[in-house]
Amino acid sequence: MDMRGQRVLITGASQGLGEALAREFAGRGAEVALAARSASAIEALAIELRGTAYTVDLSDGDQVDGFIERVEMDGQLDILVNNAGMGLFALLDDTDASTIDQLTAVNLTSPLKLCAQILPGMIARGSGRLVQIASLGGILPMAATSVYAASKAGLIAASANLQIELQGTGVGVTTVHLGAVDTVMAEDAMTTDALRPYFDRMDKIGMTKRMDPAKAAGAIVDGVVKEKRDLVVPKNGLPVTGLSNVPRRMGRLLARGLPVH
Repeated sequence: MDMRGQRVLITGASQGLGEALAREFAGRGAEVALAARSASAIEALAIELRGTAYTVDLSDGDQVDGFIERVEMDGQLDILVNNAGMGLFALLDDTDASTIDQLTAVNLTSPLKLCAQILPGMIARGSGRLVQIASLGGILPMAATSVYAASKAGLIAASANLQIELQGTGVGVTTVHLGAVDTVMAEDAMTTDALRPYFDRMDKIGMTKRMDPAKAAGAIVDGVVKEKRDLVVPKNGLPVTGLSNVPRRMGRLLARGLPVH
């Protein structure tokens, strides 16, 4: 998949991995559409990368409704990168209902809504790609991540099903199982009291070495170019995904060649 001339929408593009992805896609010739809550950050980045900026609060369903239509008023989208995410590293009994609602909206509900909005056009054209930034936290159980893990596990499951739903349409799905990348969210997780002993153990087997966001973005875009279905970034997370991918591969095998659309 050649990035030149592709128009890419990246959510959560104001900082961290989202900003790095914007720079990487633009550097490979794509036109970037940047979405985030912070208008000033994405507007400055859009000017620098010769893209476009769109402010949106993905926890607000009213703002999410019709968002793809709003962005496509400036041009057709070829790739959707659901990167925006909210971290929550607290015990469930210390978490209030409004926080659960907000995190679930940002990490799961809104990505699914954006996919649903963009897919009819992609299917009609017979081309396009959904890139879902999930997390190893959706696979590997640990304390103080129940809500976050549920949201990411849901995104992983939805993406695996979409890979089957979209077979034969020309539209692909890349699911990124993100591990230790040097972001604010990763720092928050690793310094949470309930999680620090857990990460100390993981450190002994080399699973907490954090990857630079720019390098992670490069690996992700490489995977999109190669039209990979599943990516583990960085690769020190591969032991976590090995067995968990078996049921998904079995599902794809059972569904091979069956018409959906």
